[in-house]
Amino acid sequence: MIFPFLLIAEQTPKLVRVKINDEISIKVPEEFSVVPLGEVRNRSVHFRQPLALYTDTQNEVDLAFNQNPTRWREADIDILKDFYKSNILSLYDDVEFIREEVLDIRGKKFAVFEFISSIKGDKNSIRNTTALRKYTYIQYTVHNGSTLVCNLTSTVRSKGRWAGIAHEIMQSIAFK
Repeated sequence: MIFPFLLIAEQTPKLVRVKINDEISIKVPEEFSVVPLGEVRNRSVHFRQPLALYTDTQNEVDLAFNQNPTRWREADIDILKDFYKSNILSLYDDVEFIREEVLDIRGKKFAVFEFISSIKGDKNSIRNTTALRKYTYIQYTVHNGSTLVCNLTSTVRSKGRWAGIAHEIMQSIAFK
C-alpha cells in the first residue's frame, strides 16, 4: 500500500538557497540547474539578460530573475502593480488571473500576479497552429533604484505541482 503522504513528499522538491547577486538570495528547487548563457537568449523573452535563469530537468519549468533600472520608488508599488497588470494583459491573447495583489514579504512590498496565459496559434502557419498556454507566478518590487522581477513559468498541465512551490519560492526571497 502506498501512503498518500509519501506521494506528496515525493512530488515536493527540496529547496536550496542560492545567491542571485551580492544583495539577493532565494530558494530554488534542488533539481533545477542554471541555464547556460548561450541558451538564455533563446529562452528569455526579456529585453535585458536576466540576472539568473534556472530550469527543471525536463525544461518545462523556468525560474527567472531580472533587474532593471527604474524611476519607480518603493512607495509606488500600487501604481507599479497596475502598470504591470496592463503590461501582462498586452503580452497575451488571453489571461486568466488567479492572484493579483500586493504582498509584504520580509518587510518589502511586492506586486504579485499568478495567471494562466494563452497565445493563439496561427492557423496559417505550418509550425504554430495550436494555442500556447502557460502558468506563471510573477512578482515585482523596487529595490535600490531597480525593479526586480521574479517569475516561475511552467506548462499548464504541471500547474498543480508548481503553484504551491512557486509561492514558497517567492516567499523565500531575501535582501541584505
